[in-house]
Parts: sequence; structure tokens; C-alpha cells
Amino acid sequence: MTALQIQARHVLKVDTRYVVARRFKSDVLASTILFPADASEFRSDLVWVEDTAYTMRRQPAIAGPDGLYPTVQFRTAGQLQWDIPLRMLRIINSDLENADTDTALMPRRRNLKVALFKHRLEREISAWTVLKNPAVMTHNVTLGPGARFDDISSTSSDPIAVMQQGAEEIMRETGLKVTDIMIPQPIMRKLKQHEKIMSYAVNKLNLSKDREIDGEIIERLIGYDYVEPGAVKVESFTFNNTPDSPYSATQISQAYCTGPNVIMAARAVPGGTDGDDNGFGLGKYMALLQKAMPDDPTVQIATGNDGMGVMEFPNYDIAGGGTTTQVISLWAPFVQNAKAAYAIFSAADASDTASYGTSLQF
Repeated sequence: MTALQIQARHVLKVDTRYVVARRFKSDVLASTILFPADASEFRSDLVWVEDTAYTMRRQPAIAGPDGLYPTVQFRTAGQLQWDIPLRMLRIINSDLENADTDTALMPRRRNLKVALFKHRLEREISAWTVLKNPAVMTHNVTLGPGARFDDISSTSSDPIAVMQQGAEEIMRETGLKVTDIMIPQPIMRKLKQHEKIMSYAVNKLNLSKDREIDGEIIERLIGYDYVEPGAVKVESFTFNNTPDSPYSATQISQAYCTGPNVIMAARAVPGGTDGDDNGFGLGKYMALLQKAMPDDPTVQIATGNDGMGVMEFPNYDIAGGGTTTQVISLWAPFVQNAKAAYAIFSAADASDTASYGTSLQF
């Protein structure tokens, strides 16, 4: 039997009403925006791909030697497969320890909060691992010194022209406007300071010189014939990019999952539209409540959405009794049409520690 370990108990009785803690919440995440949730009945499945090259090729209606007109039909170009990994985090809840812990700490609730955040973090890192891979993001450009978005005074740097080119490529290949432009917060700061963008805002949009550059101005400069309103989204989500002690040289190093990159995409529609879809990606998840978990009276499913579920099992090996909580995630980023996205790699100089620290070096 494991020993009772009271880790959070206050030795002295004091008036502790709250905990100084950070809110780990963000509404702008690539894992939810560029990969909208789409339920799957299976952990591995396939989707058909249209032979777009054949569909879009001219087919003159001229009779052949046999006097017959050409026959056309729908063709496929094979299938794409997704595989959903299983990730699980475990929480041990001791009834005795919880009863003797300061009520402000609420161990069960805060342990669950940590587990849910770690799952969300892994999803975001998984999404950006895909988005930063040039083998997947085949439509891309890598900016060099002088041309990057943070070269704010360089005549060779023109972020609007780069994003217009990316939006045009997406529309040419898919027929879709850009719905999302994911910009890391430090790069957005540089866009606000960019001399060429400020000049465009005054000379092309006739805006006042004291008007601050924002997402709407950038969208208007790119052109609403290329992008949907509200496309610019600033990702401010950070995580502590250090290993646990004693292996860490520093205790905290906040980093953006994005790296120094900007991603443009035409968002996919979960389930498609009339049986078709031409958007970028989906967050394929297994619906835990509906499919994955059996009707077992010993298992309590406290919550479950987008492939994330929380289950509690009785644990009799803890002194005084308790429960074991499992927080399970069944989710994978799935790119169904790489041509519906455009990656701008090295949009900023990640080695510029004076401007960014090490926050863009992930």
C-alpha cells in the first residue's frame, strides 16, 4: 500500500482565500481554428480525394474516329488516411489528503485543470509541428534577411505583397478566400511598426497618420477579394519550454508554439458541404461519450468533448481510499488539402533575442 503523502497541506492556519495563478486560456489556437473539430467513428479511417487535375482539364466535345463523343466521369486520385493517437494523463486523488488541504487549493479541480491544459498544449504543439513542416506545407516561402516582416525599415520587406501572393495561390488552387491568417504576437507587433504598412495605410486607405495598424487594416491592404473579414488572428498562446528539474538550466522560458512563422489558410468545413470539401485541415477526434467508452458502472465519465474525456475509478490502494482520474485525449491534426494553405517561414528573425528573447525559437 502506498504511503500517504500530504503535499499541499498548510501547517499553520491562515486566511488563504485564493491562489496566485495564471489563467491558461486562449481563444486563438491553430489546433482549433486551422483544424476544426470533426468526429470520427474510428481511430484510423480514410477519405477520398478527387482527381482535380482531370476535372479541370479541357474536354473538347469533338467526335473521335469512331464518330462517338468523349465520355467523362468523376475520377478519384486515391485516399488519404488519418490515425488518431491515444494520450492519457493520470491523477491520484487521496480522500484524506484532500480533506486536510486548504480549501482554496481545491486539489481535485486544480489537478484536473493542469491535466486539461497539458492536453491542450500537446494538441497545439502537434498542430504547429504539422504547420512548420515544409514537406506538408508544400505552398510556402522562406524569407531571408532584409525581406522578413520584422525588417521594418527595409525597402525589400513588403509583408502585404507576400500575403497577397499567398492568398492568390490559395484561391487559384482551391477557389476559396483565405479565412485565417495566424500571426504570432511578436510578429504582429513588428507589423504595427512596419514603415511600408504604415505608408500603405495613409496613402492607399487614406487613414490618419495616428491610426494604429491592426488586423482590419492588414486585411484591407491585402484585399477582401483575397481574404474574408476577420481573417487576421493573433496567437498569443505561450508555454514553458523547459524540461522538469533537475534537468533544466532555467526554470521558465515562455515560448510560442508558432516559431517565427505565419500561416494562411482557407478553413475546412467539418463534414463537408454537399459531400465535398476543399479546405485545409480537420481536427479528427474520436467521440468518447458516443463510441469509445463501454457502459461500465465502475467508470464515471465526468465530461468529454472533441475527443477529450475525464474518467474516475475507485482507488483502494491509497490510505483512506480515493480515486484515480484519467484524462484521455483522442485527437489528431489531419491535412486534407495542403494547397488550401500558404506558409510564410522565417517571417521574423528568431535569433534576435533583443526583440523576442528565445520565445520564437521553438
